[in-house]
Amino acid sequence: MNISKTRKEFDLSDVQRLRVNGKQNRVNGELSPDNRSDLYSFTLRKSRSVRSTLNRLTHNTTLTLFDESGTRIATSRRRGNQSEKIQQPLENGTYILQVRGKGRRPQTDYRLKISAGKETTNETGLLEPIASTVVMNESVDQAGNSQATARNIGVVRGTQRYEDSVSDRDRIDYYRFSLPNRRLFSLRLDNLAADVDLALMDRSGALIKESIDSGTKHEFITHVLELGRYFVRVTRFSGETNYTLTLNTNSSAPNRFDSQVGYGLIDASRAVTQSGGSSRSTNTQVLETPFGVDRINAPDVWNQGFTGKGITVAVLDSGVDFTHSDLNDNIWINSREILGNGIDDDGNGYIDDRRGWDFVDGDGRPMDRNGHGTHVAGTIAAERNGFGVTGVAPDAEIMAIRVLDENGQGFVSDIVDGIYYAINNGADVINLSLGGNSPPPGIRTAIRDAFNQGITVVMAAGNESSPVPSFPAQFAQQWGIAVGASDRPDTLARFSNQAGSNPLNYVVAPGVSISSTLPGDRYGFLSGTSMATPHVAGTVALMLEANPTLTPAEVETIIINTATAIA
Repeated sequence: MNISKTRKEFDLSDVQRLRVNGKQNRVNGELSPDNRSDLYSFTLRKSRSVRSTLNRLTHNTTLTLFDESGTRIATSRRRGNQSEKIQQPLENGTYILQVRGKGRRPQTDYRLKISAGKETTNETGLLEPIASTVVMNESVDQAGNSQATARNIGVVRGTQRYEDSVSDRDRIDYYRFSLPNRRLFSLRLDNLAADVDLALMDRSGALIKESIDSGTKHEFITHVLELGRYFVRVTRFSGETNYTLTLNTNSSAPNRFDSQVGYGLIDASRAVTQSGGSSRSTNTQVLETPFGVDRINAPDVWNQGFTGKGITVAVLDSGVDFTHSDLNDNIWINSREILGNGIDDDGNGYIDDRRGWDFVDGDGRPMDRNGHGTHVAGTIAAERNGFGVTGVAPDAEIMAIRVLDENGQGFVSDIVDGIYYAINNGADVINLSLGGNSPPPGIRTAIRDAFNQGITVVMAAGNESSPVPSFPAQFAQQWGIAVGASDRPDTLARFSNQAGSNPLNYVVAPGVSISSTLPGDRYGFLSGTSMATPHVAGTVALMLEANPTLTPAEVETIIINTATAIA
């Protein structure tokens, strides 16, 4: 297999070719702010199963496989600096691999490895299993080995489960199904004893989404699908195993949009279950759990093993007391920056930004002098340490970004810069417990860019008792989630702005007399949609730990589909 590289997108006319010997080809490369992506082409003379891996990463990077025309075949999009992998059966022809850094200033070295398995073709040109002496429960095997022979399971309604196996002899299983109308659809692959990957494809065989977690962890996919026919592909990556495939169409219809409370009260337990977490509810109470955290059923999610670990929530606010004993272990640290040396070590444009950035004073010490931001941060991720309070996602990280002064006021330009700081430094969620009554220039574009970079933006609806949300929450008609405040009887708080007559991604969360952290190792009660918003941001962190492949659009859909209707 020959491999070649070009920085021109899908223009192979002047490619510099590299002769590679052997089955495995290794290429070292580097991404930087001036070179955000690299493209590699390779040609197969025969149909083969091709494995591509990308490792030695220090920055969030994606690996995508295209055919020669530029049509996407598969993408590996793991979070942080985890290795990426794609294993794909391919026919003879030319293909392109794109290595792309996420954010505006990617900086990483990498090693790309490509290997091709043995030729295994049939008359249709699709891969067939290689013969082996290993037989895995042959009586179970009912799925076809190509789209043409896919097991037809008909129209999916509610939940349907199928048992089968993959091995060296039977490497790929296909299923065909149909949906009668637009649905939030999920796939789950369980009971694995080997590394198996899961893919959802449209009727033409084009990839919609895939799950390629390593090891024996369950695979999960959720996506909004239109009426039509689709395929499921189960692919053995290594080893042999029986498996359980579950298809679910979210049979309960989403709540009807209400002009006051939108889609209703957020339910963290239902949202995480729909995202791919185990479906069980124990209602275990924790003594230090605040009312709001308990009301949205966050403790149920902790019992499933999801606490927001590995997820970063950017809090754009009045700063965060990063020394608070209930927050200090959950503060995001920029590991590429050396504190106090006066040098921009990571080249991101900010000197000594090891604990985030203060856009008000222009330094790397985003300390809270108001209390608002620390209170918000505590609701998201106060530690579960047996004292004080516990946040919705008690193991998530808080990226402290100060954009409001000690009076709770700030410049739009600082908020815009703060959003891009979050985008460029690896945030998964952005919490905006702030707003105004007129469309702020630049923030709309920044929120759109965050959405396009895979970041969910959660925004406070405002406290003016208005029939519509304030800005930027009104942008939830296109991107992000707007959050109103509910009181203890589960009705809309009297001060909360309503959802309005035009449907948008609007839910409510507890926002009256919310207990959380305050600067100086203190605690206190505050009310407002600013206090409701972090309940939703923390829930998104739990969802992303349960299923890191969720896109912002899928997060938004699950949030509104699993909310509880209230008066």
